[in-house]
Amino acid sequence: MFNLKRLSLGALASLLLVATASASSVNSPNYSVTNNTPGFIKKAVDKGPVDPNLVIEVTVWLKLHNQNQLDQLVKDQHQKGSASYHQWITQDQFNARFSPTAQQVNTVGNFLRAHNLAVTSVAENNFYVKVQGTVSNIEKAFHVQIDNYSLNGVSYRSNTGNPSVNDVSGSQVAAITGMDDYGFQPLNVRPSEADGKPVPFTPLSSSTPRGVFFEAQCFRGVETHTFTGSAGTATYTGNRYGSNITSGFGHFPPCGYQPSEMQTAYNMNALYAQGLDGTGQTVVITDAYGSPTIFEDAAVFSAIYGLPPVDLTLLKAPGLVNNPHIVSPNGGSWADEVTLDVEWVHAMAPGAKIVLVTATDRASRCSPLRPTFLRPRLAQAISKRRIRRRCSRNAATIASSSPVLIKCRAPSRVRSARRAGSVA
Repeated sequence: MFNLKRLSLGALASLLLVATASASSVNSPNYSVTNNTPGFIKKAVDKGPVDPNLVIEVTVWLKLHNQNQLDQLVKDQHQKGSASYHQWITQDQFNARFSPTAQQVNTVGNFLRAHNLAVTSVAENNFYVKVQGTVSNIEKAFHVQIDNYSLNGVSYRSNTGNPSVNDVSGSQVAAITGMDDYGFQPLNVRPSEADGKPVPFTPLSSSTPRGVFFEAQCFRGVETHTFTGSAGTATYTGNRYGSNITSGFGHFPPCGYQPSEMQTAYNMNALYAQGLDGTGQTVVITDAYGSPTIFEDAAVFSAIYGLPPVDLTLLKAPGLVNNPHIVSPNGGSWADEVTLDVEWVHAMAPGAKIVLVTATDRASRCSPLRPTFLRPRLAQAISKRRIRRRCSRNAATIASSSPVLIKCRAPSRVRSARRAGSVA
């Protein structure tokens, strides 16, 4: 009888535990983060799960407060006749009215830490929380699977569906970025030899740049040359194209635009004569990864084309650099892109200061850093390469940049400049 009672009490306790667990599961909130699956996976081949021990970095974006009011404010600030026309608000006013609170950030951060994810940074305006962790822990935290994909011969990783958060903190989450590494890519193409191989770069100490620099003096005067070989003799007369490949820094073999042509084409010389060369202004350029030789490259570029020394500052985003897409499928690299950006901004605004902000991945393109360099009014203009893959990218990734760009417009008169040659 005693054993039967003990058994009955034990069974009852088990039932109570099961009931309690079930009730807890039912009562636990579940917030799905919509539009957070990249569209490119529909056209890609799923190659199976990513290594669960791979450490990656993701950014959890928080929802803004009073979003409708913010949208209306930005509209009114740019609408002539409005009482708010050009009535710019301060950073503190923006944060008080629209930014997430410290308590909300702590709630989200506690959830992430509880799932073995290390918080590496928090935006000073509470826009986001950035974390690092293994793929396995990220999958468990957000109830997703992260697979390898192949698209047009290039390998990527991506979550296979929308993430979700089984916690009250999920109500504060607007987007989660970084689970995929499909993002922007540079469109620059390296010059190639006749056999199709890229022309190797030449050390800057060499006197023969071989394609690193260009000039517009493409055609020489009329020349006559005779060539004799086993098959006979041939004589050619005409305008010769380009300088000798062994030319020094006086003339360069490739034919292309140099700063003087671009300045003339855009009627810049009259502005320069009035002292309007960018002096007193700062241009921020956002790029991925950066270039290890950008200071040296920009200095040589300036010296060759008679430009003043470039006033260049470099800001690097904290975090992991494990993205395999530093070199794009077309052979161009982010280092090449960074070099083009810095040199040609300097060519068109030779008196302006340049701040180069580099991200650790090509998907975010420095969105988490923009609030940082905007706070001290670092820039009057932002130059960013807008190579979008809207239909193929994560809609939440694109949306996560919107509050940052809105913030650029609302607190100050910072211009977001789209460079010539960009793809909208």
